[in-house]
Amino acid sequence: MRLGKVTKLKFACCGWETGPGRGFTGRSGRGYQLSMGGETPIASRSRWGEIPYLSVSVRFYLEDP
Repeated sequence: MRLGKVTKLKFACCGWETGPGRGFTGRSGRGYQLSMGGETPIASRSRWGEIPYLSVSVRFYLEDP
């Protein structure tokens, strides 16, 4: 499995995000994309423990995009 790194979380406007999803290729040869983020007014990394949740998104392509 070839894995691409997910980009570092950054605060943008109203929450944290990784930006565009980063991809990797599974054993089947099909592609996946990973991203993470969440809406919150907490803009400081030192206060991450106060963020109730962040969402992780995984996209699996049944056909080549």
